[in-house]
Amino acid sequence: MTTNDSFSNDNDGFSALTVEDSAVHAISVCHFQLFGEFSVQSSPDAPAVPVRMKTQKASLLLAFLLLHPNRAYSREQVGAFLWPSVGEKSMLASLRTDLNYLRNGLKSAGLPEDLLRIDGKMLGVHTRYITTDAGAFDACLATAEKSPLVSDKIDALETALSLYRGPLLAGMNDVDGAKEWLAAIRCDYVEHEEDILSCLAARYADSGNPQKALEFARRFADRDRSDAARQETVARLTDLIQKREQAVLVDSLRNMSPSPQISEELLTVTIVDVASPEPVKTEPTRSTGRTAVPPGVGFAAAGILGVGIGYLLRPPVPAPSPHPLPKKRVPGDLMEINAFESPSAQGMTEIDYEGALGYYMIQLEDRTGNHTHRQETALRLYTLGYSAHMQGKGRGEITIAAVGKAIEVFQAHRMLTNLLTARLLLAQAYLLQGVRSAALDNMARVERIADSLPSADVDKDVLMLIGETLISLGEYRKAQGYIRLSYQRHPVAEQKAGLPSIDRFLGVIAAETGDYPAAKRYLTRSIERYATIPTQRQTRAAVLGNLGDVFLWEKDTSKATPLYSEGLSVWEGVNQRFWMGQFQLRHARVAYYLGRNDEALRLAGESLRLIEGSNSTVAKAGPLLVQGRLALRDRKRTALDLLTESLRLRRENGNPRLVAEGLEALVQAQHAFGQSASAKSALTEAIRLRQKAATPVPPIERTTIADLRHALQV
Repeated sequence: MTTNDSFSNDNDGFSALTVEDSAVHAISVCHFQLFGEFSVQSSPDAPAVPVRMKTQKASLLLAFLLLHPNRAYSREQVGAFLWPSVGEKSMLASLRTDLNYLRNGLKSAGLPEDLLRIDGKMLGVHTRYITTDAGAFDACLATAEKSPLVSDKIDALETALSLYRGPLLAGMNDVDGAKEWLAAIRCDYVEHEEDILSCLAARYADSGNPQKALEFARRFADRDRSDAARQETVARLTDLIQKREQAVLVDSLRNMSPSPQISEELLTVTIVDVASPEPVKTEPTRSTGRTAVPPGVGFAAAGILGVGIGYLLRPPVPAPSPHPLPKKRVPGDLMEINAFESPSAQGMTEIDYEGALGYYMIQLEDRTGNHTHRQETALRLYTLGYSAHMQGKGRGEITIAAVGKAIEVFQAHRMLTNLLTARLLLAQAYLLQGVRSAALDNMARVERIADSLPSADVDKDVLMLIGETLISLGEYRKAQGYIRLSYQRHPVAEQKAGLPSIDRFLGVIAAETGDYPAAKRYLTRSIERYATIPTQRQTRAAVLGNLGDVFLWEKDTSKATPLYSEGLSVWEGVNQRFWMGQFQLRHARVAYYLGRNDEALRLAGESLRLIEGSNSTVAKAGPLLVQGRLALRDRKRTALDLLTESLRLRRENGNPRLVAEGLEALVQAQHAFGQSASAKSALTEAIRLRQKAATPVPPIERTTIADLRHALQV
């Protein structure tokens, strides 16, 4: 079964309508208001009326499709969103019921049923005949970001602000299964609104209109009255306006004064720069004698929209200590991380990550502490979140929430380097949770922040991490650019000595894009160099897995197996369950290709058990794929369910090679059970994905895929 992201042939991404053309042309444009109460205008002159369906799930289904108007979703995707905790049969039955409620509700409200686009198993909305305030809001932000003219940016941002009437879908708070999604998307729009307010304050200050700047700064400050930094900004702008008014008055006195010497002394006014703790002297212009604000005073105009503009309105604070976890207690008597440590069964020290993250998040909510206390707490949150993420400890949602709290502080205090790395970690955490859209959004912010900073401020290791994350997203060409830039930033002596991390990532990129000789060369060199660094045993173990994968793809299981075994022993030695699960999965794949079905099934089950205790949901896709292929060998129809679920998880991650691999496995099952049309569609999508990402079918699967293409005439 294929689940394309969009339909084809039609201009708005859908296939041709199945209704008569006359019926289509009779549809009038409806405007849906998603901010505040969910309502609709059936025509430009009609009043807005609340959207009321028989169930809240039916209303939420409509809202979900309206928020993603240019996409099509399979029934399984929509059902998993609305009923995440029920079985597939019950889920699809509930979806059919609510779709009927939605059709009837649209008809009762005098709205055309053709607003819904239903093409087979795909659902969407007819984008030509609807508009939404959320869509207009997003369009305004895009215009503001792209426009080179400050006046156009201001107009677009003010229009967006006028569209935001309140929280998204106000009143829909108790919809089972969708509470977390609603909270997350509402938070995004609240953050956008605050960014707009701060940006407008900055733009007006830069354009010499402090009164307007103060208006938006006050609204920005009102969003969080307990934030002393926001209130201080308002006070500074107020002081700036008063001093400008004083300068104008002095200028008038100068024109009346018989003594130019006295008026020149009075005219030298000190204006406090809103974005700088140092006073800035302004000089009178020579042509008129009026006070001129020097260029750049107030806010940095360049890149203000693209970097996460909220923090630019804040006054700076002293830079935090470069050591993220100082041994001394900070003001506020903050507990040390070692308070959450305890010995494990293996005699090693383990950290209660969820307990520690929860404690520091509570500490961060206390806004009575000074700036240093909040920064230190945020740094600990970030460091703990990073450690939990890398070790696969704790629930992924906790890590995401903790890093999100740290980001708020980094933004508020202009800690741009910390903000960059925290956004990067958030992207990786979202990838593990299978939320590709959020990962892409954070990576876009990462790249904008990196572009806005002086090149010397972007650490070579951060550039490497950006490249690593882009590899996970399947952006291989862009990733290679960051990896090579990181290499150039290393000292020449280190370049000559060899950089195992650079070799590793270049090797992974080469493997993903089918250059297996280069991949083996890079990865072998990386392993050899890591062997000389005792503190990098675990990293070396990960590279052993990468090299083993290349040999497996080349059908050389005799070389892959010892590499997997050596890597697994390292992870078992430190009890890293997530990575133990990943290497058990690799052994399961070897057993599958060698035809040892019972061994493969046992190893896949063990892998799934180990991975289920980690903070990654997407990683379950691998064991499920092996189990599905084994079921197919036994001609069991459960293969279809297992491979469909594996594909669903891979789609959430969105890596094109992984999705293509999942599609190819599902095609085999669909073809075996006579679902030729679905198999042909899925195989076509897999081919398109591999071509787009330039990631070829590995040699171990080429014959199978070639036979399928011939049989299905693709």
